[in-house]
This record gives sequence, C-alpha cells and structure tokens, in this order.
Amino acid sequence: MRQQLEKKLGFRLPDQAWKFLIDRLYVAEVEQRESTIPALSKEVREFYRAFGDGFPERRPTSEMLPSREKARDTRGVFTRQQALSILLAEEAASDESVRDFRSRVLHDALPSPYEVEKWVRQQAKADGPATTWLTGVPVPRGHKIKPAGRFITTQPPLTISSKHAARGLQTRFLEYAVPGDKWSRLVPTAAGGVLEQLRHLSGLLARQYRWTEAQAVLFVLTGRTPLVALINATTSVPVDTMASARITLIIDPALSPREVASAYRGVRRTILEGPHRSLSEKHTRLAVFAAGMAEEETWAKGMAAWNRKYPKWQYGHATNFGRDCVQAQRRLLRPNYRLAP
Repeated sequence: MRQQLEKKLGFRLPDQAWKFLIDRLYVAEVEQRESTIPALSKEVREFYRAFGDGFPERRPTSEMLPSREKARDTRGVFTRQQALSILLAEEAASDESVRDFRSRVLHDALPSPYEVEKWVRQQAKADGPATTWLTGVPVPRGHKIKPAGRFITTQPPLTISSKHAARGLQTRFLEYAVPGDKWSRLVPTAAGGVLEQLRHLSGLLARQYRWTEAQAVLFVLTGRTPLVALINATTSVPVDTMASARITLIIDPALSPREVASAYRGVRRTILEGPHRSLSEKHTRLAVFAAGMAEEETWAKGMAAWNRKYPKWQYGHATNFGRDCVQAQRRLLRPNYRLAP
C-alpha cells in the first residue's frame, strides 16, 4: 500500500510520515475499504500544504544529450542549443564542488544512467531516515548570526520554545530521473547525508546553468550533458484561487519573437480546457457592480440601480440580471483552467 501511495503522490514518503498515517488509522481505513489510495493521497497533500513549506511537486524530466557524437537535431543539424549545452557542461565539470563530490563519494567511478535508481536507493538506506526540518523559527534580539562552514549558527545558541516557536515543518527531497521517465522522481533526504549534499549541489548547478535539478543530479552522477532549455515554462494554477493562475517563461534572448509566441501558445494549451473568451466591458462591470451590492439587496433592487448607472446596458428582468452577474463573477474568479498534473 505504501508503494501504491508513493506512486500516486510521485515521491517517497518519509518514514515518520508513513508512521503518522498508520498511527492515525488512515492506512487501516484503506485496508478496510472505508477509504481509497487516491483519497489518502489527497489527505497527504493537504497535510503538506497545511504544515510544511516544501511540498514536493513532480515536474517533467528534461532532456540529456545522448553523446557528443550523436548530438544532432531531427534534421541531423548540430545546433546552437547543443553546442551551448556541451560548453556549459564542460565548465560545470571543472567546478571544484562537482570534482570533490565525484572524488569523495563516487571515487571517480561514475554510474551509468541505468544504475542511478539503484545507487539512490542504496544511498538513501545508508543515509538513514529522512530529516524533518523546522521552519519559520524567529531569531530573538541579542543573538548573532554566525556562519559555520556550509551551515549557520547563532551565538548564544538558540533554544526552541513556545516563546520562539517554529511555524511549520519541511522535508527536503532530491529530484532525479532515469532513462524513460516522463516525470522526475523524488526521494527524501537526511541531514548531513550524501543525498542531502547532492541535493544542495544540484540546486546550485541548476540555478547557475539553467538546468533542472533532475538534470543536475544526472550530470553529477553520470557525467551526461544536460540539454539546455531555450525556454523554461512553468504553470501555476492554485486550486482555491483559479484567477491567480500564471504562466512563467524564462527565455533565451537569442530566440525570435515568433519562437517565443509559439512556445507560449503550446504552454497555454496545457491549462486551458477550450477556447478562451474574454469578458466584454459590460460583463466586467457587472462582476464589479455585483460585488458592491449589499448582502440583503435583492436582484430587482440591484437591477434598478444598474439601469440608472448604465442605461445603454439596461435589463428588463431581474432573473437575467442576477444570472449574468453570477456568471460574470464566476468567469473572472473561477475560470475553467486545467490543473497541473
């Protein structure tokens, strides 16, 4: 059941989280068919959102160049994108942190991409149980922040108490992929463990070279070259406030406006269920007008006020007026967007 739940979630549950589900009888409810794996998955996601800052979301895997010799596009052309990818990988390979990790952890014997899953599983077992981190701990006045290697300490030491309580919990996840994956895999990490070190290193590389973290992990472990994306596109569709949905594009300046427009159209299709119709000025004003009506005000009274203010858009029936107000607000606040997978 744990494997089924983790497959549905897209990441491995920390042992503490699985024990929590058992202790609170969530697992028993599924065993007794009083609940289901999808329902339990929803409960876990809601728990992470309510109490943790780091809810892991699966992301599509990104391409790696098979080899320099095979680096060609579908037309057999060696492209700027591929050349740039190779040069950036060469630069990253000389990074002191990458060389240190490969020497210290891998003994300079890089596994193949097909051995990554086995290596990650073995390392997760060696690292021990995943760490739960406290977040949002306020540093009281009088404490000085001091760096200690890769970490930060306070002087004097900080005591966690009800007076200086944490605001949430967080589990950190290493993002990686193996050949054939459409979505990245996630494994929780332990403080001080090798996978946590790799997570930190891959995050630095991803930010510096515009790779995904999964690409950076494969690069460090296997030496394969990440294919640099000329456009990185992300979508955010909040469940509770659909109107706050956004598409974010990070664009290589060398791309033409036509290429950017084409990429945007493709991403836009992923969250739009069908053709998008913009609201007319009349319906936009209706939505705002209805929001300003008093709670006890009837549609008939509201219609009369509307007709006085906007005589060119007069209504003759309160039912039609109320219907259009409700629909206008719904289309603005709850558009028919498709949630990200």
